[in-house]
Amino acid sequence: MELRAFTLDCTPDEHERRIAGDTVTNSTIEEITIDDDGVGWRRHRAADYRAALPWLTARTDVIDTTTLRPAEVAKEVATRAGLTA
Repeated sequence: MELRAFTLDCTPDEHERRIAGDTVTNSTIEEITIDDDGVGWRRHRAADYRAALPWLTARTDVIDTTTLRPAEVAKEVATRAGLTA
């Protein structure tokens, strides 16, 4: 079985926009330990993600999702994984 790894990326500005518009709360994700209206953990880890991006880029198929809707991201993953005709 072939295994494919994808990294879904977006610009830092878009990432912040998505965080600000998210409805995740402490009650929906138990792993949240840094509180900032329930999304602080995402802001806190953004620098770690950016630091890991060179490694991820070398080892995974990176998809820039900055301008894509969720359905478009799913279609792109399926296409790159060879799951579409």
